[in-house]
Amino acid sequence: MDTPTAAERRQLLAGLRFRPYAGEPDLAEILRIENAEAEADALPERNNLDSLAVRYTHPSEHFDPRRDVTIAELDGATVAGASPPRPQQGAQTPCTRCTGYTMAPARPTE
Repeated sequence: MDTPTAAERRQLLAGLRFRPYAGEPDLAEILRIENAEAEADALPERNNLDSLAVRYTHPSEHFDPRRDVTIAELDGATVAGASPPRPQQGAQTPCTRCTGYTMAPARPTE
């Protein structure tokens, strides 16, 4: 595979935007992507809107979606998100890893 040129990299990134979580309207897209990712990984579990809403609408000191969630959009469509994982019971130090979900965008090729 050839390394893309700077111009090719700029073209690939055109339309990519990162933004904070915008509230309840984002939940359906987060759910769609998380469940598609689980299906692609052949995981039997699926999330539902009600359980996702419970987590996202009840902020705590450990998780506040407006502070902790970043959404990625490509050409205006939500394609990924990232947030810190839920803290483990009894953990003495905060987790510094990030949990993400992503959807391979379908973008027309020229």
